[in-house]
Amino acid sequence: NLIQNKDLETAIKEFDKKRDLYIWQKGLDELIDEVIINKNYKHPLNMVQVGMLSQMTMKLISKILPLKDINKKGLILTKDRLYHARPERKGQYNHDFSIDEMRQIVKILSDESKIYIDLRDNHKNILFIFDDINDPNRLNLIPIEMLKTHKKFKNDNYIITLDKVDKEDILRAIKKELIVKLNSVGGI
Repeated sequence: NLIQNKDLETAIKEFDKKRDLYIWQKGLDELIDEVIINKNYKHPLNMVQVGMLSQMTMKLISKILPLKDINKKGLILTKDRLYHARPERKGQYNHDFSIDEMRQIVKILSDESKIYIDLRDNHKNILFIFDDINDPNRLNLIPIEMLKTHKKFKNDNYIITLDKVDKEDILRAIKKELIVKLNSVGGI
């Protein structure tokens, strides 16, 4: 009976996680469709939740960055940040995410093996780093400023931003330990 309860508990947690990912992805898709594709900046949706950092991850981050509260772990994307990252604007200086890359945000943020800590110039950010789908010499970054939060969805959340950089610049910063991997799982 104890084993059945553990299996049921595990199944419920797994269901909850999949449900959250589905809901977050639907919200992200709606925001992208309206703001980026349809260019409807007046769309009433102002922000969407796109992820959640685990308690263990928050504890690891707090060993490197001075977090005020390790229980604040929600991740949101605001309409302003998405609009700022639109291809028409950031494409002018080669920092734009494609629509397909934008749609990957929830999936990327659910993979905590992609987390790095950005210690350059006192950034105090965490970074999710993943490959550019069109250019092998570029990387996509999802920086999250860990010292600022935004109250929404009954929680204080961290706001994500989107950026694209030269792969060599990031690899050089990692080599110099200006950007450090949060844990030893995974890699670029």
